[in-house]
Amino acid sequence: MHAIATGVPSPRILWTLDDRPLPAAPDKYSVNTRAEAMPGSEEGTIVSTLSVTIRTADEGGRYGCNATNSQGSHAHQARLNVYGPPNIRYLPALHVKTDTDMTIYCPYSGYPIKEVVWKREDGSVVESILESNDERGVLRLNSVRSTAAGTYTCEVRAESGELARRTVRLDVHKPPKIAPFQFPEELEVGGSTQATCSLISGDKPIQFTWHKDNLPIPSMLKVEQKNMDFFSLLIIQDLTSAHSGEYTCRATNDFGAVSHSASLIVKESPTWVWRAQNTSVSAGAALLLPCSAKGQPTPRISWEYSTDGDNWRHVLWGQSEATDTSGGSILIDGTVWLRAASPEHEGWYRCTARVQHSFLHHSFYLDVREPPRLSRSGSGETRWVVRGTTAKLSCTVRGEPEIHVHWTHDSRPLSLHGSGGVENRETSGGAMTSEVTIPHAGPEHAGEYRCLARNLYGSDELVYRLFVKERPSVPEEVRVSEVWSRKARVTWRVARGALVSHYSLQYRALTRDLSHAPLDAPMPALLDNWDTQDVLNITLANSDLLHVASEGPGRAGASVAGLSPDTRYAMRMAAFNDVGASPYTAPLHFTTREEAPGGAPRDITVRALRARELHITWQPPPRETWHGTLLGYTIRWWEVSEEGKGTLSDSPGSESGASADATSTTLRGLKAATRYGITVRAYNAAGTGPLSPPHYRHTLESPPTGSPEGVTCISSGSTSLRVSWRPPGVDNRGGLITHYTLQYTRRDADPMLPTQDAYLRIQGEESTVSRLTPYAEYEIRVRAHNAAGDGPLSAPQVCRTDEDVPSAPGGLKLIALGERSLRASWLPPPEPNGKLTHYTLYIKDLSGSQEPNVTRVNACMEVEGTTTECMRTMRGLRAGRTYEAWVRAATAAGEGPPSPAVACQTSSLAPGRISSFGGVALGAAGGSLSLRCVVGGAPPPAKRWLRAGAPLHPRPPFHLDGDALLIRGLELSHADNYTCVAENPHGSDSATWRGEWRIQLATPGPVTLSGLRCGSAYRAYGSAGGAPGSELAVRTSGGPPTAPPDARWIRANATHARFDTSAWGDGGCGPVALKLEWAGSGVAGARDVPVGGEVILGGLSPGSRYRVAARASNEAGWTREVFEFATQAADGHLAEEVDAPFPATAGELALLLALCAALSLAALTILAILLRRKRTEGAVARVSTNAEKPACGTYRAPQHQATKLPPDPPDVYEISPYATFAGGAGAVSGSGARAYTLQLRALARHDDDAAPPQHPACCDGKT
Repeated sequence: MHAIATGVPSPRILWTLDDRPLPAAPDKYSVNTRAEAMPGSEEGTIVSTLSVTIRTADEGGRYGCNATNSQGSHAHQARLNVYGPPNIRYLPALHVKTDTDMTIYCPYSGYPIKEVVWKREDGSVVESILESNDERGVLRLNSVRSTAAGTYTCEVRAESGELARRTVRLDVHKPPKIAPFQFPEELEVGGSTQATCSLISGDKPIQFTWHKDNLPIPSMLKVEQKNMDFFSLLIIQDLTSAHSGEYTCRATNDFGAVSHSASLIVKESPTWVWRAQNTSVSAGAALLLPCSAKGQPTPRISWEYSTDGDNWRHVLWGQSEATDTSGGSILIDGTVWLRAASPEHEGWYRCTARVQHSFLHHSFYLDVREPPRLSRSGSGETRWVVRGTTAKLSCTVRGEPEIHVHWTHDSRPLSLHGSGGVENRETSGGAMTSEVTIPHAGPEHAGEYRCLARNLYGSDELVYRLFVKERPSVPEEVRVSEVWSRKARVTWRVARGALVSHYSLQYRALTRDLSHAPLDAPMPALLDNWDTQDVLNITLANSDLLHVASEGPGRAGASVAGLSPDTRYAMRMAAFNDVGASPYTAPLHFTTREEAPGGAPRDITVRALRARELHITWQPPPRETWHGTLLGYTIRWWEVSEEGKGTLSDSPGSESGASADATSTTLRGLKAATRYGITVRAYNAAGTGPLSPPHYRHTLESPPTGSPEGVTCISSGSTSLRVSWRPPGVDNRGGLITHYTLQYTRRDADPMLPTQDAYLRIQGEESTVSRLTPYAEYEIRVRAHNAAGDGPLSAPQVCRTDEDVPSAPGGLKLIALGERSLRASWLPPPEPNGKLTHYTLYIKDLSGSQEPNVTRVNACMEVEGTTTECMRTMRGLRAGRTYEAWVRAATAAGEGPPSPAVACQTSSLAPGRISSFGGVALGAAGGSLSLRCVVGGAPPPAKRWLRAGAPLHPRPPFHLDGDALLIRGLELSHADNYTCVAENPHGSDSATWRGEWRIQLATPGPVTLSGLRCGSAYRAYGSAGGAPGSELAVRTSGGPPTAPPDARWIRANATHARFDTSAWGDGGCGPVALKLEWAGSGVAGARDVPVGGEVILGGLSPGSRYRVAARASNEAGWTREVFEFATQAADGHLAEEVDAPFPATAGELALLLALCAALSLAALTILAILLRRKRTEGAVARVSTNAEKPACGTYRAPQHQATKLPPDPPDVYEISPYATFAGGAGAVSGSGARAYTLQLRALARHDDDAAPPQHPACCDGKT
């Protein structure tokens, strides 16, 4: 068991067992204690480990650890259970005091224990036992009484039924308790008293002790103490004040102690301890007036004052009620402390000490010796006298006798001549007055006079300043020391002699004609007139003057405010007193400094010139607000938010300058379509003036400079994409965005065809592009527009639509291999719409009604350079039966529509057939090419190969490799048609591959391909180490012929029409073949015509309208356009409408046939459903097995279909100039040629007859 204790100082840990120290048994108990540094703990961590050797169940019990240091202790206990029989350790007798709580633990061992109970000696269970799972065998007794004494037995019963008992005796003891006591109140000196400390309860023996004021009673007090068994008596005789105090009786026995205290007061009349005597003190000195008495209770001290010793009044020292005797404070024993004695303190004082009805008086006299004191008037000691009159100065002095008075003048003894002199005389109240008389006062009598009084106790002095008044002299050395824009400082020398009461300062602003004259230039006589209205006067009292010690002694100054900036002034001054005025000084001239302009520019206009410019014009501020010479203007501007709030910008570019003579400027480099606030202010050498009221103006809009941000697109189906974006940044919008253009382009479309971009006009910030091709990659770009133009396109985002079910397989063949086997072969669907996962082949016996046999085909054979083919051989069929087969391709989205069904009959006389599909075979120059030709029939057909229609013999580089023709070491000359022919006695079949090549380069570099077709598309990509690079789609220059823009190339009279074929362009691809087809007024025809001249068509009906279909073709393709013209009637007018329908073109006939076929298929489907309900035929339309039907079938979808253009979106508003669209009545461009390249590979061009069906001739009756 471990115990960890922390404390400062380090604690000591002791172990216990059942609240008793561990027995001294080293063979059982081992304690290891060490100091250890615990992470994060304080200093003084002690770890103690108790190891217990378990031999018997008696080692179990309640173990405890007690940690103790000088600051306190802490304990913890936990029980250790040891399996074994119950046992209870020895319990000594217990002692407890009454009215306390008692807890007794039963020290048992053994485990498991069923119950632990405590019983009284009569066998009853103690009701106060508290038992829980954690704490059993605990006996708790609250507020123990004497009745609780006795024996208690602890019984421990094990689960096995074994029982252990242990009895303990509990003794209850009573601590002492005494009755309260007190001393009588009216005790006096010489009397006697006693106190009894009686015991109410308590176990004997009991000891009594007495204390006085918490100390043993001194023997000198002769206090007698008598102790008995149940009380103690305290006797005091011949009481004195020393017996006063608090007496405590303390009763003690073995189980406690109790005490009680009472106060003893012996009354005693007051007696003096320290008192003052008659005292003399100098005025201003500190003084202690002692008055201290003793008595019981403590005497109260009071003070009284009297000037004559008869009439007394109370003195409240240091209190607010104190009168003229205040200024002192009373100490704790009644003594008074005077901080500074004054004549007012002189007199009789009486100190009284009072104890209840007893009191003592003591009187003494305080004599305060006073030095001379000169009386001072409230108006000061300054005297004025007019020159020639009599001046008198006097001083009155009080103080102790033998006062001597002495006068001085300017620190020299006073010496008066003539009738003047000094007179000293006694006045009432013991004072003395000394007076100086000066007749006919003159300037020489002015100055400082001192009256000095002395006696034995001190001296006093009174100073007079005598001024002899006369008319002041002209101020001297007047100059303008400092000049500001609106004030100036004037200083002058103060003249000695006549005093000045005030100064008068006059100044005036000079006219502009005079203000710029040199300072030393003579002023016109007009300036000598100082009585005009523009003269300003300032009266300067002496209190208004400035001390200008920095300019030398004896100088004074004043500030003149209220001046105008940049103005020249003339100024003069004179001195005044009550005698008169001095002459004015000569005028001084000075010019105030410039100040920042006080007015703002006026008549401000702001116009928007361009998208990022604002033109500002203004007029200067009013002339009187210039406050100097204008140096220029500051134009400041800031952006204003949409809410109309804006703050002045301190950023670079927010401030522009203009010269002083400028009244306009142009701000450039602003933001387009942004509201700006503009202010203008003038400045001079002193600073800038106030801002003009702000003017607000919007800059014009400019096309957005940034593209929409955050363009994202996600697929929302197999034919739609969800596109979202954010507007361009605020600084790149150039104005209010009105709408967006969403451009999308098919990325994985055939690169041999022109790029076909489509556009959507979007008002919001998201759109769904629908009617797209399944599982196709599209490049999405977005452009923002505002009223000023179009912004740039965003970076392209590429998204792919989801997968959809594929189209029907591109071709299907079913051939007979014998009387019990067939082979099916097919091509992948032309529109896979995703990643093909598998094919499902359906085979049905048309002779029966059972469901078709379904076969899943997961992979097809791929042969490099040729079309991927899938084959599956069905064996174990019935002889002579006709089977029908169809195939469905599947992607992750599901299975597509089935291919058209083909039928074949098992036969032992099956004609020779080829399961492989011919096509384009691609090979690389220097490489090899394998042409796989799988044949079948009964008997098996012979197979031979043809090259360009001639027999091909198997010699190098041509080799037969099983079912394939292997060509090794390909050269460009090997690009030719290769035909596989299968023959047996019952029939033959053939398949042709057109071999084309690619070029292998030794080193990278430019390659020129010659002999290409004009206006044709090619695709090339490079490969290095077998890994193909990205494809490059290119097209040779030129294109199909271009049609005339309108019918003006046709001119007609009443019976003839002239066609100017030179109006047709060759598209840059050489000669044009032109065919005309016409119809109208019951006449139709067709004709091939040359291009480059005129063609005349005759035999037309007057007054009729005709339609002409012109088809022009060249090496790059063909163009077809339909025109209308009218012949003239007999009256010269033209017919208004066509009077005969235009013959259907081959395309229209094809459309009609397709529509009829679709209706027929729908009818057959409905019929099949009805038959299915009648449980007759299957879901697939049955092919007849009579002799009129062919024995085997082949289906192949057209391999060169017209390009499927994306459908027009619902909100197309812009047509890309690079897109080509097919139109019904407009020009149609097409090309039957397709070129492919692998690395630098050119594919041969298909003939026009292999292209999708074109519109046939319309006028020769052929279809």
